[in-house]
Amino acid sequence: MSRRRSLEAHRHNLAEIREIMNSMKTLAYMETRKLGRRLEAQQAVVDAQRTAAAALLQAHPELRPPPDSAGRPALYLLLGSERGLCADFNQRLLRHLEATLPAGTGPSHRFLCVGNKLAGLMEDDPRVVGVLEGVSIVEEITLRLSALVETVLRLRSEHALFGLRAVLCTAGEVQEHALLPTFHDLPAENPGAARLPPLLNQPPELCFAQLAELHLPLLLQWMLHAALMEENRLRVSHLDSAVRHLDDEETNLARRSNILRQEEIIEEIEVILLSAASIAANRAAMGSGSEPR
Repeated sequence: MSRRRSLEAHRHNLAEIREIMNSMKTLAYMETRKLGRRLEAQQAVVDAQRTAAAALLQAHPELRPPPDSAGRPALYLLLGSERGLCADFNQRLLRHLEATLPAGTGPSHRFLCVGNKLAGLMEDDPRVVGVLEGVSIVEEITLRLSALVETVLRLRSEHALFGLRAVLCTAGEVQEHALLPTFHDLPAENPGAARLPPLLNQPPELCFAQLAELHLPLLLQWMLHAALMEENRLRVSHLDSAVRHLDDEETNLARRSNILRQEEIIEEIEVILLSAASIAANRAAMGSGSEPR
């Protein structure tokens, strides 16, 4: 009896854990739905900005920024997670850094970690010069964005870092993007650009500077959304596997509990049969003892 009760208590605990995990999976799935709609709109804005910048550079090539130099010190923006239960989301970033920027080699790059889960994995890395709280839900992105832009600009100035690169997990892979100098990666010749120069109501230098100033926050906003989308996608998959494992374990415990219950019933039947036999034997003995000689 005690073994079966112990199994039933364990089953009850697993059922409660299963309900919690299933609720978390549902919330993560709802986040992916919200993020999916926002990502499409943000990608369209980023693409429109790049198209406008390409047309401007086509007409005024003297405005073209210097190319990104991978050999010069840069600030690496690492977009990790604030929460756990997202499979190997943060570990993917670490493996990418280990493959591309092993410690003790190359120029003096510096890292800015976004997300305390990632920061905890990199607390012994001397290249980490800043940690920012990560994003847990889509509504927090706007709140975090201003602090992120301010911290990025401050760290680049303090550590005399030339470039700015972002590393994030998105679309099932780790991507690395060079963010500064802005628009440096636009092709020198753009066949898709308009043949006529764009009509401007201000000097082209000022127009390009304003485009570049707006582009970095928008690009960072898109990346925060994309990283959070991948984090929640992995969380849904991870929690779904955990829920299915708990279901299998619950089924196994139910089977073992049924077996123990059957054994208890058999024992009870045996006790009843033995009691009945004992009563019958006592009655027989009493009957034979009361017969006259």
